[in-house]
Amino acid sequence: MAFSRKQQRVLRLQVPASTSNVGPGFDCFSIAVDHFVDLRWEPGDRLEIERKGGLIESTLTPGRDPVLRGMRRAAVLAGGTLPPGKITVESGFPPGRGLGASGAGLVGGLLLGNRLTGSQIKPEDLLSEAVALEGHPENATASMLGGAHWSVPRAKGEWLHHPVQLHKELRFLVVIPPYPLATGRAREVLPTSVSLQRAVDQARRTPILLEGLRKLDPELIRIGIQDEIHVAPRLKLTATWAQLQSLVAVHETENFTLAARRLGLAQPTVHRAVSQLEQEAGRALFERTVFGLVPTRQTRALVQAVMLAFKELDQADSDIAELDGGQTGRIVVGALPLSRSVLLPRALVRFRETRPHHPIQVDQIYPAQKRGVVLSRWRWRHGLTSGD
Repeated sequence: MAFSRKQQRVLRLQVPASTSNVGPGFDCFSIAVDHFVDLRWEPGDRLEIERKGGLIESTLTPGRDPVLRGMRRAAVLAGGTLPPGKITVESGFPPGRGLGASGAGLVGGLLLGNRLTGSQIKPEDLLSEAVALEGHPENATASMLGGAHWSVPRAKGEWLHHPVQLHKELRFLVVIPPYPLATGRAREVLPTSVSLQRAVDQARRTPILLEGLRKLDPELIRIGIQDEIHVAPRLKLTATWAQLQSLVAVHETENFTLAARRLGLAQPTVHRAVSQLEQEAGRALFERTVFGLVPTRQTRALVQAVMLAFKELDQADSDIAELDGGQTGRIVVGALPLSRSVLLPRALVRFRETRPHHPIQVDQIYPAQKRGVVLSRWRWRHGLTSGD
């Protein structure tokens, strides 16, 4: 990585972006890609920063900007002072898209600050500082060293960054989502502990993934890249409303065609939505059988959480409408046959006296021999927990 001078005292630097957390390589495996963060420094009256390209989406204050943080840290380490000047930072991708913009910015800032204060800091010390500032090693390592590396901690806060061989024909397809996902938010939803079996299953995949990338073996990559721990919890941040609606409908009907009819959509649309969720989760959400689609245990838990979230949003909408003097939402009543024919009509008549236009849905709960199973499904459908 080298600086060039187009004119006197103007410094330019290009830092590679990276992809990280590949399969089981969470917080340790990084690969530099041929997308870049470009930095330009020119002398000025004061220290300022301008963002261009995809980085104009950034809402960070100058004090939190990774480039400025890196530059200031380098000045502290060098025992010097940064000269006033304007930094222009530009990239072809926006931040928060999984391409390591923060890590690249920190590395670029450290290198730039080191050059402006006399180039006194060793590259390995700059990398250590980048890892410390970032809080995890993979993106900063890829941006500083290029190529692919597997990072593991040594004693006393030091790191070993071991090069990983990739097949020369390996290519990456970069997909940039239309929404950001901050690293901090993505980490907040991760589990703090996992079962021994899940940890073992995760560790088993590491050598398979690395061998697949070395040989460019699609089957080894497919098996090795699955993540047993980190992908599924992040669905609550990445799944769209339409995808979750499709998931719930397929869960209830156990059939893509029936789910599409319920939602008023085409069957391929619903199938694609569920397939996208399965791809993001890194596992099948339904078992395909001759009797239909059978949800896995994890899918049942996910659908229950989704239904509760839907009902919370409906309730919030109703609360806001009430504040404005309006009425919204609907009331769903689950009733056994006897109460439905005797008690419920009287209650509905009294309710209609005060709210004549409020929508009410009455569902019949089946007799005692099936009541437990049906009531449980009914609670799920309407977002109720066992304590409601």
